[in-house]
Amino acid sequence: MSTIKPTVDKKHEIAPQVKLQAKKIIGKNKAKLLLKQPFYGALLAMMDFIPEQNLPTMGTDGKKVYYNPEFVIELKEEEVCAVILHEVNHCIYMHCTTKRRGSRDRKRWNISCDFAINLEIKDMGYKLPENCLIDEKYRGLFAEQIYDRLPKDWKKMGTLDTHIENSNENDWDDMEEKIISAYEITKNTDQGTISEGIKRWISSIRNSKMPWQKVFHDYVGQTLSKDDYSFIRPNRRMMGQEIYVPSFRSYMIGRVVIAIDTSGSIDKECLKQFAGEIKEISHLIEEATIMTCDASVHEVVKILQFGNWIEKLKFEGGGGTAFEPVFDEVKRMINKGAMHTAPELLIYLTDAYGSYPEKHPPYPVLWCVTEEDGLNHIPWGKKVLIPK
Repeated sequence: MSTIKPTVDKKHEIAPQVKLQAKKIIGKNKAKLLLKQPFYGALLAMMDFIPEQNLPTMGTDGKKVYYNPEFVIELKEEEVCAVILHEVNHCIYMHCTTKRRGSRDRKRWNISCDFAINLEIKDMGYKLPENCLIDEKYRGLFAEQIYDRLPKDWKKMGTLDTHIENSNENDWDDMEEKIISAYEITKNTDQGTISEGIKRWISSIRNSKMPWQKVFHDYVGQTLSKDDYSFIRPNRRMMGQEIYVPSFRSYMIGRVVIAIDTSGSIDKECLKQFAGEIKEISHLIEEATIMTCDASVHEVVKILQFGNWIEKLKFEGGGGTAFEPVFDEVKRMINKGAMHTAPELLIYLTDAYGSYPEKHPPYPVLWCVTEEDGLNHIPWGKKVLIPK
């Protein structure tokens, strides 16, 4: 794939009429997106677009979008919306933040991010400029996964834009608030062709804004602690009148499965923190089965007392990560009678990097995730971020 060439000589000044024409093109296409893609339109209305002649094409720092006026006026009419969506998607997915890139090579990361979002833009029905990075083999993958799978000649690849790295956490927070606001403003309207990936990402942002302990306890409480009317134990005061009224009772959950990823991603401090939260809801649980697993299940331990449950585990593992074995083990235990019924809840502590079962099991699953990027890998179930 050939490199996209710069369209401007940095030594010359761009004519005022070119700047004005480019500004009008950007404004016109932002208005188009507001009508056809309400979520994107609402978000774009909160973002600044700034002309910058020293960029060859366009760029973003994750909060603002910069554009070379000469590049903009050279674009075909059907390409402008696609390029704007390209920039705003980099902002939505926080691709320019050091928080997400980490220590990865900047150019390789930019290439990976382009592959990740360009398929989404194509699926929305927009046409990107020629030579943009699109490859079906990366469909459904996140930038982190694509980064590890790029071919050896990735350095020859060109990107559409420039990432201006942003380490300002206030900017990150501000952008997250704008993303959530745009979604809230447009959620009761036709939001256009907003992808499931964007929806999952917004959900992860919203969850990260709330203390994980609250999300954890609220979800577990709603799932486990139920009020029920039971005809097994009728109200005795009404029996003499031959009127059967069910008695009102609250009951505890019968069984919970707690799976712990031992692939090396869960450190002792995280486990200690997690164990403390499990202890807090232990009064709702009659019986728990603890499983440790990396690419296979190593331990299955039934716990009746939560005071020292960590001490009963060896935490064998350290290999790759696969989540299927835990769900297969639960199914095997049910079939063999080791577990009388399906669990009322399965809680999985993990960084979320691994292979998943294709289908959601017939019981609730709560993923307690230690890596923020990992939230986006989870295809189903409830998820909560446990910061390290």
